[in-house]
Amino acid sequence: MANTEKVQKALEEHSSANIDEYVQASSFNKDVAERGGRSSPSDIPAPKIEWPDDPVDPIQPVYEALQVEKGLLEDVLRLCKTADEHGDYALEDALETRFLKKETKHVKDMGDLLQQCVRVSKQPGHGLYHLDKELRKTDGLTPWGHSNNPDNSDRLLDEATEDLKKETLHFPR
Repeated sequence: MANTEKVQKALEEHSSANIDEYVQASSFNKDVAERGGRSSPSDIPAPKIEWPDDPVDPIQPVYEALQVEKGLLEDVLRLCKTADEHGDYALEDALETRFLKKETKHVKDMGDLLQQCVRVSKQPGHGLYHLDKELRKTDGLTPWGHSNNPDNSDRLLDEATEDLKKETLHFPR
């Protein structure tokens, strides 16, 4: 696959993810308006940090991105609390099912990425090279994140015990 095809594929995937987020936000605004409320979304501030060039150190930029994600999670939690205080359980449920679970996963993934950045920064060239290689192989997704995801625990247990279910498994005596 040529580099231009890879870039085009990545842009298409990124665009589809943005469209999904836009549809969710529009749906949420529509739900709030139908129920007599009003929504005034605000901008998410970009982190005020430059990526250091020499030596390349990813810890501070990833930490700033984690702080932005934590701020978004706190906003969703604040909205859930407000909905609960006013007895609007439908809104609280919608926030929890649509946004809270996803945002919690984002914070966890960013925290895991920060932990990996701290770990590899002990060997700036070699460690960072391997982290970059790992992230490129998985299209920027944290490859270690799926193993710690509570939603995958049943699947992981099935994978771990798959050999035990095979009839051809023989134990030496």
